[in-house]
Amino acid sequence: MATTLIRAAQIRDSNITSQKLADGAVIASKIGVGAVTTSKIALAAVNASRIANGAVIASKIGTGAVITSKIGVGAVTTSKIALNAVTTSRIANGAVTVSKIGTGAVTTSKIALSAVNASRIANGAVIASKIGTGAVITSKIGVGAVTTSKIALNAVTTSRIANAAVTVSKIGTGAVTTSKIALNAVTTSRINNNAVTSSKIAANAVGSAKMKNSALTLVGLYVSGNATFKGSTTFISSTNLIVKDPMITVGSGATAASALTAKNGVEVDRGSASRASIFFDESATPKGWFVHNGTAPAKPIQLQSAVGLRWVDNEKHVFLSAVTAFKLTKGPNPVASLRMYLNGQRLLEGSGNDFTLTAASTITILTSALTTADVVLADFRY
Repeated sequence: MATTLIRAAQIRDSNITSQKLADGAVIASKIGVGAVTTSKIALAAVNASRIANGAVIASKIGTGAVITSKIGVGAVTTSKIALNAVTTSRIANGAVTVSKIGTGAVTTSKIALSAVNASRIANGAVIASKIGTGAVITSKIGVGAVTTSKIALNAVTTSRIANAAVTVSKIGTGAVTTSKIALNAVTTSRINNNAVTSSKIAANAVGSAKMKNSALTLVGLYVSGNATFKGSTTFISSTNLIVKDPMITVGSGATAASALTAKNGVEVDRGSASRASIFFDESATPKGWFVHNGTAPAKPIQLQSAVGLRWVDNEKHVFLSAVTAFKLTKGPNPVASLRMYLNGQRLLEGSGNDFTLTAASTITILTSALTTADVVLADFRY
């Protein structure tokens, strides 16, 4: 049977109905550009294989059409997310990890009140500039945390030191200078026994008013200048009194002989027995020296200016050559007071004896001449 071709010009518009088309007869080349409108596409007919790569542009996607299941894993890249599109509700709990937070992104307003606790602060992170003025209150300072190096110079003022806090151990050696001691602060109870040495007492500081009566006890006393003792009685309880002065004056200060106490001299305390004395009696007739043994009446030992009261003891003479005469340093007065010893043997004075005394002080030896081997000792008053 011959096939007759029907050309497009021979077919009237709209005469080819769905029934006239065989299944699969409308191939891609038979469909005109723009001929497949929305209504021509069956529901769910456009599957993934029917959509060309890049064909689904923004304008083709309906509002809310891209639901979660339509978005591929990893499909939403940074560039696909609109500015400010990721709101709080879109961020899963715990999704913002350390690596997701940009450097400097957590500003003050982003940190919740009291959110930064001790475990969130790195060791050494709280530097001086991070601490507000007055922020470090007492309760924030650990026990023993304020070491010496933490305290600024001169920062510990008087008001910062608790009463009685400065104990003995806190005061450095030599730290309490004169200016640090309040006037009249060093009372008697504050001075150690024996602490006031000679070097601590200013010159002329110890006046009579500062010395307690009968309180001065000296182990040794050296007076380089004149010493004046005032009072009715001066007690000296030394075992031996040694006086270098050649003359001792008693009755000092009398304006005239008549003003003297009747007796001036030295007496000996003999315990329960009467005292013995040697004294000058201004009231005696004639005036003169007397000796009193404590029992018998006092006896004169000279008339005034009659004999000497001074003694020479052990006047020594040695000789450079043989001699028969030599002179004493003084003339013995009385002559009877002279005692002479030759090599330890007592010599007798007078003609026919061992020697004679002439011309007040000249000794003439009447026996054999004295030699360089001889030693003569002489005792006498003058």
